[in-house]
Amino acid sequence: MFICIALSLLFVAVSVSWGVGSVFAEELPLIEQQKLARTLFNRIAAKDDQDVQGIEPLFLEVIEKAPRVRRAEEAYWMLSNMYMQAFDPPRNKDAVALLEQYLARYPGSRVLDDKFSMFSTPGLPLVKQRLLFLYEQEEMWEKAAALYDEVIPDPKTAHLLDHFIGYGRAMERTGQKEKAIAAYTAYLEQSGNTGDFLEGIAKDRLRELGVEVSSDISVADGTVPDDPGNLESFRGRNGEVFRFRVRGTAHGNIWGDGVYTDDSSLAVAAVHAGVLRQEEEGIVAVRILPGRKEYAGAERNGIFSESYGEWHGSYEFVEDVGDS
Repeated sequence: MFICIALSLLFVAVSVSWGVGSVFAEELPLIEQQKLARTLFNRIAAKDDQDVQGIEPLFLEVIEKAPRVRRAEEAYWMLSNMYMQAFDPPRNKDAVALLEQYLARYPGSRVLDDKFSMFSTPGLPLVKQRLLFLYEQEEMWEKAAALYDEVIPDPKTAHLLDHFIGYGRAMERTGQKEKAIAAYTAYLEQSGNTGDFLEGIAKDRLRELGVEVSSDISVADGTVPDDPGNLESFRGRNGEVFRFRVRGTAHGNIWGDGVYTDDSSLAVAAVHAGVLRQEEEGIVAVRILPGRKEYAGAERNGIFSESYGEWHGSYEFVEDVGDS
């Protein structure tokens, strides 16, 4: 009797630690979970893609009632996609909670990395990659720093070069100056001195941290860095001005008027703001700004910008006093 009670309590404790909905004391047999997951995914496929209120509970039911089938892991990923992309504003914190729960439930699983290999980065599991992005978006710096420490234990030997700037930023925000310096220094050592805009960021941050580095952020032929696409990677560097060589275009999305969301296409915004004409190439100067509660759209210079609600970062064009 005592052994039975102890085992029952242990099972309930493990079930609660998984953290989804009901306790799994009444978990369905595996074959029933497979049938249920197949039925629920068929119902999801039959719904209109815009019916997020109808789709969400179906994904959650797969997660809760069919946790031992591959479809449950796929449900976690697809629901996190929906939270990030289908809601306005995005439900990023719900996506964080969901993916943290996934890691607790399926430690070491490669199901998602194998199925969505086109989006994965060697050496960085897909779910952890997305969590790093979300932690930074939501300024959850303690969690970002802890996860970076896990996936990049030593920047000198790691190969996740594209994540070193984010690593350094997280360490700065959590007061870990030496780790930030190590990350920025490792980036410069491994990037090959190509003069890309991330090298400029690394050098600027090192100078701010009291490390003497070259102030040159130009590429080898003396020109300024090329168009980075948008300015999301500069988020948080409020008040700083950067110059880029850009070719104006009408192809791309922008949000705002004069002040643009930092995920707006720099080349399109330059035409909208009257800094460049379409197909004209030139050097533009932009100032990084904080996020705003809302952005008004407007039609200017043949470009229509969209309105948007609250966003995390912004930029504006300023007069370029440098040489072209």
